Amino acid sequence: GVMYDNGQGVTQDSAEAASWYRKAAKQGHADAQYSLGCMFSEGQGLPKNYTEAVKWFRKAAKQNHAPAQYKFGLMHRNGQGLTHDYAEAAKWFRKAAKQGESNAQCTLGMMYIIAQGLTQDYVEAYKFLKLAADQNHENAMTTLKEIRERMTNIEIAEGNLRFGEFKAAHS
Repeated sequence: GVMYDNGQGVTQDSAEAASWYRKAAKQGHADAQYSLGCMFSEGQGLPKNYTEAVKWFRKAAKQNHAPAQYKFGLMHRNGQGLTHDYAEAAKWFRKAAKQGESNAQCTLGMMYIIAQGLTQDYVEAYKFLKLAADQNHENAMTTLKEIRERMTNIEIAEGNLRFGEFKAAHS
C-alpha cells in the first residue's frame, strides 16, 4: 500500500493503496490500520467516512501505535465518527504522549490550559508543551512561551521537574 500511496516504483494510486492497506489491516498490521484510518478520515482514495476511520484508528491504537492513538484521540475530541468525549480523548493523547508523539503532547498541553476534559493545570500543560517543544513542535514552542508569562517561577520550576521525570520514565 505504501508504494502506491507514495508513488514509489509505481504510479501513485490512492485507491490501489487503500486496497493493499485494507488487506494488511485485516491481518492486524497496525501501520496499515493507521493508514487506512487516515484515508477514511481525509477522504483520500476512499469516500470520507469517520465511522470507518474510527474503526481502523481504534484497532491500531490498541496495538500501541502512537500516531493512531493520537488520531483516535482527535476523533473523540472532535466528535467525528463517535460522540464528543474530551476525557476519552485525553486518555488516548496521554498514551501517545508517553511514546513521544509530539502532536499528542502539544494537544494534551492545550487541553490542560483551556480545561477541556481536564482540570486546568498550567504546570501539567507546561510539562506536555515542553515535551513537544523539545521535539521542535512549532505550536508547542509558541504556546510554551505564552504560558510561561502566566506562570510563577515556582510553577515553571515544578513544570521543568515534571518534564524531567516524565522523560526519564518514558524514554
